[in-house]
Amino acid sequence: MVKFLLLISTIFFLGSCAIQGTISGGPIDKRPPALDTSKVTPSFSKTINFNQTEIHLPFKEFITLNKASENIIVVPNDFKIDPIAKDKVLTLKLKGQPKLNTTYAIYLNHAVKDIHEGNDTLLTYVFSTGDYIDSLTYDGKVIDIRNRLPIKGVCVSLYNDTITTFLQKAVNFTTTNEKGEFTLRYIKSGIYYIVAFKDQNNDFVPQSHELIGFKSNKVNLTTSFKDSVPIDLFPPRPKKALRRISHINNNEVLVTGNVPIDKGVITLFNQTISEKKIHRTDSISIFLNTNSLDTIRGVLSKDNYLDTFYCKINTKQINKIPKLYLPLNIRPKNLMEITTNDFITNFNKDSIEVFANDSIKVPFEFTAAGYKILFRPLSYFSAKSYKITVKSSGLTFSDFKDSYKASHIIPVFDSTQYSIFNINTKTLPEGTILEILSGEKVIRQTTVSLKQSIWKIDDLEKGTYIFKAYFDFNKNGLWDSGDLQKQIQPEKIQVYNETFQARPNWELEINFDPIKWK
Repeated sequence: MVKFLLLISTIFFLGSCAIQGTISGGPIDKRPPALDTSKVTPSFSKTINFNQTEIHLPFKEFITLNKASENIIVVPNDFKIDPIAKDKVLTLKLKGQPKLNTTYAIYLNHAVKDIHEGNDTLLTYVFSTGDYIDSLTYDGKVIDIRNRLPIKGVCVSLYNDTITTFLQKAVNFTTTNEKGEFTLRYIKSGIYYIVAFKDQNNDFVPQSHELIGFKSNKVNLTTSFKDSVPIDLFPPRPKKALRRISHINNNEVLVTGNVPIDKGVITLFNQTISEKKIHRTDSISIFLNTNSLDTIRGVLSKDNYLDTFYCKINTKQINKIPKLYLPLNIRPKNLMEITTNDFITNFNKDSIEVFANDSIKVPFEFTAAGYKILFRPLSYFSAKSYKITVKSSGLTFSDFKDSYKASHIIPVFDSTQYSIFNINTKTLPEGTILEILSGEKVIRQTTVSLKQSIWKIDDLEKGTYIFKAYFDFNKNGLWDSGDLQKQIQPEKIQVYNETFQARPNWELEINFDPIKWK
């Protein structure tokens, strides 16, 4: 019996050994490579009066480099580092001469990782070419002036107060974390400029095309300091007011701007503008006779901007079916304006019909000339929509030679489906540009006037809205960005730190509390 049991056990053991697989070494190692601090040379205790050309950093496991050119940073950036990883030792060769009596920090931001699991590490090696390590710190925060939110990865630099241009090297720099916070370390007592910028090309120099912010006054550091006033990062000033100008259909040319252009003056050299349609403050259509033109040339004048332009006329865009810019809805007894992109040469009211709910014929007023149609129903029905039907010969156009037929449905304004906002603007300075937004989309915009202290919006759809204010201190009708070289701060932008809910058939009084603007 014993022999029989022994035989069964032996067969089971041999069968188990035949199963192929891997041997588990226990939990995966997620720890970064650890530095053997006792073997660092020069040792951490000998980092003053530094005069070496190499630094040796031994680790407790085998290592490899991870994007060393990006992840090894020297502050101040007076010399380069040639890193060599061999077995368990990282050697940093200094390429260049450190300055006298200067504290340096070499940051290894995920530059070293182990060869097995790929875990990386954060290390800082600090030394001074003088008798002591500078130890002051400066803490602060960077936010985007456009939305008042923190920005990660912004370069914050310290410059001596004796500099003549910010194209020179910074004496100290760091980057912001995900909360927009930063700490400048190992600073020497002195007076400094502080500049923050989104370093797009990683050259540690603020460029005119980058987001930039700076402290208005020099900072006199004699002790470590935590600044409670954030640095506002602002976009560059556009060199041109115009962004694009293009012929899009028949007699319509679309003009878009880098700044608000709705109040600008557009003058053509070889043609006359017959009509203008404002889509948004930075987007307008101009209407003109494009029949005999190859190009149009002109100039836009807006405050300090004077942009010349030309636009090629695309013959493929001519003689297309005219486009009508219709109102969003019909309101009882209101005169409505309809704009078209082809010159109206004639209209026949007998060939135009209006129906309520697609069936009830409605009497109406109708006039058309140039690029405009004025329309008003003379009777109001309990209808959800009105349909305008244009039969052959109802409208004739300058460019479009074919018979024009169209049918357009326009919803009737139903106040019970919208929310009304009565916005008190008395607490805002005159000239403030006030916007209401849904997410990042601008829904409405107005310029605050002392003559009209209540801004009423009666057709807001259901949703959540916020307010943003652009403070136009120089009264030029637009928001002006800043200029680092001229030490000009941007005009202030503030976001109201409260959201407002719009509900159907709901009326809301909004009074801004000055404390809630951030």
